[in-house]
Amino acid sequence: MKVYQHELMGFADIYNANFFSNMLDLWTVDLQIEELDTEVGYCIPEDGGTITLGIANEFDSYAVFESTLVHELVHVWQIQCMDEQPNHGWSFDKMKTYISGKYFIEV
Repeated sequence: MKVYQHELMGFADIYNANFFSNMLDLWTVDLQIEELDTEVGYCIPEDGGTITLGIANEFDSYAVFESTLVHELVHVWQIQCMDEQPNHGWSFDKMKTYISGKYFIEV
């Protein structure tokens, strides 16, 4: 599955509404599509309050794309709503459990 910028923005908006009750300020998130070698996504808080969210330009399936984007949006939630650096600790696990349990998505 090839990923295009307009689709990435659209899915981010949909997932923000469905999984995060529109809590995420996506206007401050720079969504980038890249050819990544060792990872499929990343989330980096930048100086000035912006966040760079990068995602691979191609995935084996829609399910892997969805899982990756939601995973990175959980990191955005950690930064914006929990005032944390992105991590895979308790807050990540809490949101992962909520999303996976309610929506049956692997995060």
